Amino acid sequence: MDVMLYFDLCGFVQDGLAMKQTFNIKGASGDKFCMLCSNIRAISLVLPPGTPEEDIPGSHVTKLADCILSTDQEVLDAFQVCKDKCTTLSKKHFEMWEKASGITFNHHALLLNQTLLDSNLLKPISGYIHDWMHTMASQGVIQRSIWLLLSQLDMIKFYKENSKFKCTASEAIGLSTLLAYLVNTICVPAAAHLDQCHSFLAMVEVLEMLQATQLGQVQPPRLQQAIEEALDSFKIAMAKP
Repeated sequence: MDVMLYFDLCGFVQDGLAMKQTFNIKGASGDKFCMLCSNIRAISLVLPPGTPEEDIPGSHVTKLADCILSTDQEVLDAFQVCKDKCTTLSKKHFEMWEKASGITFNHHALLLNQTLLDSNLLKPISGYIHDWMHTMASQGVIQRSIWLLLSQLDMIKFYKENSKFKCTASEAIGLSTLLAYLVNTICVPAAAHLDQCHSFLAMVEVLEMLQATQLGQVQPPRLQQAIEEALDSFKIAMAKP
């Protein structure tokens, strides 16, 4: 007996680079680096050519409540506007428009596909599922937190001159557990660089909660709270010498 299966397209599980390629967005290289947020813009800084995207500063915002979240239709409309602008603006001004809107324009972009638009299948916001592992551990947040901690606890020149700690994602996850034990048993009782210690421990808590989501034991409001607290503590730790 023949069986025909039907599926609903619910979302795309991707990292940042895959999102850029799928949706033709600029990511960290654009002023509007996050497709989800309509009011968040990158910090205006002059950076050296070739600066890796993970080293480009983002926003100072740390609370979800401070973000104005975009809708599916707003993103789709932005691509239509960009399509119209490409025929009316000069090349220089159009490139400025692309950067400001966070769009890498292409006439064949997925979000401009008329067949998919007519079928109401394109859901760039409600179908946006970011792979947290890349954000946290693939030269991500936890490596930056490890660097911030070691740059204060260890005065080796390397940590002072390099604003990152390089290791693989699996190494970062394993190392963060060991460092958390070290911080809790030695550094915190000795009151050594408490801001950096508390910041690191807050990031480790977020990492562990994300890993535990597969068990169904982590509620979204508690995870959001932990993330916001970790971001706040990271800002405090970064501001301290």
